[in-house]
Amino acid sequence: MDKTMNKKMTTLMLGIATVLLASCSQNEDVLQTGTDGTLQAVTITATTGGSMTTRSANAQGDEQVTRCLIQIFEKTGVEEQELQPMEGYKTPKPMTGSETDGFNTTATLNPTKEYSILFWADNGESTYNETAGLQAVKVTGDAMPGIAYAGKAEWTSTSGASVNINLKHAVAKMTLRSTTAVSADKQLSLTIPGMYAEYDVSSGTVSGNATSKTYAYTVPTGGVAANGDVFSCYALVGSETQNLTLNVNGMDTEIANVPLAPNKHVILKGDVGSLGLETVTFTATINENWDSKETLMLIPSDAVEITTANCSSINSDGNYVVSGTFNNQIIVIGSSPKIYLDNASINVSNGPAINITGGTPTIHVLGTNNSVTSSDGAGIYVAVNSTVTITGDSRNDVLRAEAGDDGAGIGGSYNGQDCGNISIKM
Repeated sequence: MDKTMNKKMTTLMLGIATVLLASCSQNEDVLQTGTDGTLQAVTITATTGGSMTTRSANAQGDEQVTRCLIQIFEKTGVEEQELQPMEGYKTPKPMTGSETDGFNTTATLNPTKEYSILFWADNGESTYNETAGLQAVKVTGDAMPGIAYAGKAEWTSTSGASVNINLKHAVAKMTLRSTTAVSADKQLSLTIPGMYAEYDVSSGTVSGNATSKTYAYTVPTGGVAANGDVFSCYALVGSETQNLTLNVNGMDTEIANVPLAPNKHVILKGDVGSLGLETVTFTATINENWDSKETLMLIPSDAVEITTANCSSINSDGNYVVSGTFNNQIIVIGSSPKIYLDNASINVSNGPAINITGGTPTIHVLGTNNSVTSSDGAGIYVAVNSTVTITGDSRNDVLRAEAGDDGAGIGGSYNGQDCGNISIKM
């Protein structure tokens, strides 16, 4: 007997956000692409943070970018993979402009050649030294890294008369946020064991050997209010998980398994005011898009990754997280687990994508690309006598739930089937 399959879809956009858009226009000349080696003028524009169309500045609270450097390389050698600095760019050159309006320059290029254009933006030579070129930007002396952006563009005769690039953070940012008030003059330090002192813009990676580095801070007069940010610092790191050490008035607390990477902003949140008096647990908020609205949603550091080994019998009050594509049914059979959907795509062909047969789970939605899809059942099935709470922090947190065989996006798994309680919170 053939079964007719109908799709039902529920899309949740959680919270409220305001999007501010500005537009900019510029005249673009047509580049003459002759093959006689005639040099051509190319306008080059670089922005830091946000997008090329909004000209938005850095995330609030960041250090100011005061310079943007450019270095142009000709592709030479076998298959044009070797890079040689172009004449006039043996060392990086400063671009004109500002962080708010964008940085600009004009280069004269040969349409018969191919070029790699490297960019580096920071808050001055007191923090970074670029004299060895943008393939080996170094942290100055023993200083902590400051704000830094990097980017790479390719140019050939078919690229046109302009190059526009939006630079990304070359560093990670860490913010310490306290759930309680912190008194003035308290001495704090944060130790990062895997810090680098050199960055290669061409490859977009750190280089050299990692060493331990400590950021020290004294709470100023007036202290810090509850739920306030104590300090922020930057780290030149690779993409890896590290165990950090927070010291308050001489007493160490380890914050384990903190995922650090360039262009990520990690918020460490805990009871800083009570450190030294009692055991304090910290959670880490990971913001993948640094310049976007900072999310307050927390992914606890003890969250267990949902895998094929544990997805079919979740029955505890613990924290769970699923990211990316997952093609297995997630079954909650009891208790009150917290499940974090971190830009997750859960797709199944038999039964509900998330099957809540018991318990009172909470589903935290993080990011705009979350979906739960079944071709034979509900997107999220909630059994009678069970309750699910679905929550997010902003309109940027979106969940798309799609069902097959007359099931509900969220609710009963088949047409007319009763279901439990569903609560949507912001």
